[in-house]
Amino acid sequence: MMRYIFFFFLFFLFAFEAVSDESLHYQYKNAYRFASQAEVYLYKDGEAKDWALGFLEKHAFLSPQKTLFLHYQDAYGFALNHEVLQHGEKEADIWARKLVIKQYNKSLKPYLSMEWEEFLENCSTGTPEENSQWLLQFMESESPFACSSSPFKLFCEVREFLRRRAEFAMDAEKAAQIANNFIQKRYFFGDFKDISSQYFESYEYALNRNSLNYSADKAFYWAKNFITKRGSCNPKLNLKDQYTEAFRFAYDSLRMDDIQARSWALNFLIQRGSFSLGQSILDQFKEAFSFAYTGDFLPILHAKNQPRGVFLSDEATKWAEKFLMERGRISLPKDLLEQYDQAALLAYSMLGLQLEREEALLWAKKWIERNPRY
Repeated sequence: MMRYIFFFFLFFLFAFEAVSDESLHYQYKNAYRFASQAEVYLYKDGEAKDWALGFLEKHAFLSPQKTLFLHYQDAYGFALNHEVLQHGEKEADIWARKLVIKQYNKSLKPYLSMEWEEFLENCSTGTPEENSQWLLQFMESESPFACSSSPFKLFCEVREFLRRRAEFAMDAEKAAQIANNFIQKRYFFGDFKDISSQYFESYEYALNRNSLNYSADKAFYWAKNFITKRGSCNPKLNLKDQYTEAFRFAYDSLRMDDIQARSWALNFLIQRGSFSLGQSILDQFKEAFSFAYTGDFLPILHAKNQPRGVFLSDEATKWAEKFLMERGRISLPKDLLEQYDQAALLAYSMLGLQLEREEALLWAKKWIERNPRY
């Protein structure tokens, strides 16, 4: 009884919106506070600083509302003045460029090339040659990058940018090769397009003679594979609606039968399903559990002889836990210690994973430290 009271007390305590700050300085201080105060760490000052810096380098949130150059400026200023890094100008420049390539993974600006233009024209910490070479590194990286443009539109934009700018002076063939590599290595769909639109944009890219120039059949399979790996689900929809959209697409557009479409939709959800950024881990678990419990895909529902002592609620809990580890979200701009406490509460609660206290704390630690797929 006391565990139920404890759970509901903390649930309402965490229901209020946490303070959010997107600056790298805040995100670092947030991670430092967590490392020095979380029960599973309780690091001393130096250890906490090192841990926080490493965590920032892996999980820094770079807002899609800001441009690449502004993110570079922020990262450079942070590295130049940071208490642990203590970098000179050159070392700070290297650190900032590395962070931006890895962590700047989404832009809401209409034209990515305009962000690159801004960087070339305003970045004074490198020579024009160094800056142009770094942009090529940005294009050739394999870190995920999502934007609003279709694959073919972005391909054309990148190709023309490389041909137009004197710093690159590329012929059409070389520019097209780099643009193609950028799409195939880095591109992800933004989370505001439905799956059908993502598929047809992928098909257009594969079929067009200026990009991949595939046959109709080959373009069909390429597009299907591309959205499975690089597609997105709309986080404004709950998991059930995301699954339903994927099923309708597989059934209507890919012309699968009912069983095939259900299997494809579930796999797509597991690979690309999404929670909204504002959802707490408690809400994420509740949504995943509800989807599994009310769905028809858990093996226990199709077993001829149901194992004794195995219940649907237990299997739904296991599925929800695994899905959280793969697709759940933390937010470094929000209080990390609070998110850890929520994770520990979920793991300990009778309405959650029902772990013992020490196991629950370790589970919460694993939740914070994991590297979920983009």
